[in-house]
Amino acid sequence: MKLTIAENFFILIHHPDKPRIEVTEVARNVGMIGAIFLDLSIEENIIIEDGVIKVKSTKSNLLPAHNELLDILAKSPKRRKPKQWISRINQRAGKTKRKLLESLEKKGIIEIVHKRFLFIPYIQTLLVRRDMRENLIKQMRGIIFQNMEMDGQAPYLLGLIQACKAHKIVCNDKDEMKQSRKKIKEIIESDQIMQGVGTVIQEMQAAIMAAVIASSAASSAAVAGAH
Repeated sequence: MKLTIAENFFILIHHPDKPRIEVTEVARNVGMIGAIFLDLSIEENIIIEDGVIKVKSTKSNLLPAHNELLDILAKSPKRRKPKQWISRINQRAGKTKRKLLESLEKKGIIEIVHKRFLFIPYIQTLLVRRDMRENLIKQMRGIIFQNMEMDGQAPYLLGLIQACKAHKIVCNDKDEMKQSRKKIKEIIESDQIMQGVGTVIQEMQAAIMAAVIASSAASSAAVAGAH
C-alpha cells in the first residue's frame, strides 16, 4: 500500500495504543500541512521559486486533503513563502486534518471514534495498523543509527521529525535524541540530498519551525497576560 508523506507522518506521530498524538497539537497541524506541501512538491503540483510557492497544476492525483490545499493556493491572488502559507492554513487545520483522517480510515489504518462532551461532538483516533508505525520507526532508526540507505520518502519524514521536534518517537533516551538531531541535520545537508529534495525539505523545515515557535510564543503571552 503506497501512502503519501502526510499519511505516513500521521501514522508516525500517533500513539500505538492510545487515542492520542505523540507531539503537540501545533506540531501535528503544521507538520501535517508541511507534509502535504511536500507531497504536492514531489508530484510537481507546486514548486518553490524565488522563495515563494507557485502552483504548476491545479489538480492533484493525491488525496482530498491535498486537493483542498492546492485549491487554496491556486485561488490566491498573492504568492507567499512556505512559512506564510503554513501559518495561514494552520488557522483552519481542523478541516484538512479531518479529510486526511477519513482517507486513513478508508484504508483501514486508523479508526475514527465519535465522542461527545456536554453535547459538543469531537473525534478521537485509534491506530489499527500498528505494524505500519513500527516499520516506519524501524526504518528511521536504521537510517539514523545504522547508516542504512534511504528510500524516496525517508528524507522528508526525517525532515518533519526534526522540524516538529518529534525525535522521542524514534529514540529511546536523551543520548539517542542528541545523536538523532545531529545525524538528521547531516543527512538533509548532504550533497546527495541537496541535489534532489534538500532545498524543499529545508524550506518546509524552516516554515514549520517558525510556526511552532510563533504558536508557542503566543501561548506563553496569553498565559502571562492571564496572571
